Amino acid sequence: MGRTFQPFTVGHRFRITPPEGGPSRDSRLDLVMAAGAFGSGEHETTASCLEILETMPEVQGARVLDLGSGTGILTIAALKLGAKSALCIDIEASAVEACRENCKINGVEERVEHMCGTLDDVGEG
Repeated sequence: MGRTFQPFTVGHRFRITPPEGGPSRDSRLDLVMAAGAFGSGEHETTASCLEILETMPEVQGARVLDLGSGTGILTIAALKLGAKSALCIDIEASAVEACRENCKINGVEERVEHMCGTLDDVGEG
C-alpha cells in the first residue's frame, strides 16, 4: 500500500492529488496519482518537467514516448494538455503496472500503450 499525500500544485496548470483528493475547484488540470515509489510529482525533476510541458504548444495532438515512465505522471499530463496518444515504457514491471493504474484512474487509459522493456524493444513506428 502506498503512502498518502496531500494535494499540491505544480506550475500554473497542474494539481497533483491522491485518488481520494476530489476534483480541483479551479481551472487546474488534476493529475490523480496513487502514491508510489516511481514518482507522484514531488521530486523537483518531475515538477520541472511538468512546468516545461505546460509551456509547449507542440504537445497538442502529439504522439508521446515516455521512456522510464514510472507512474506515468508526465504522460498523463501530456494527454490532459491535448496529446493524442502515448507509449509508456519502463524496465520495472511494477512501474508498468503503476502507470497502467494511474492512466486508468485519470481516464486516459484508452490512449496509452504500455510496455515493459527498453528503447531497443520499441519498433520504428
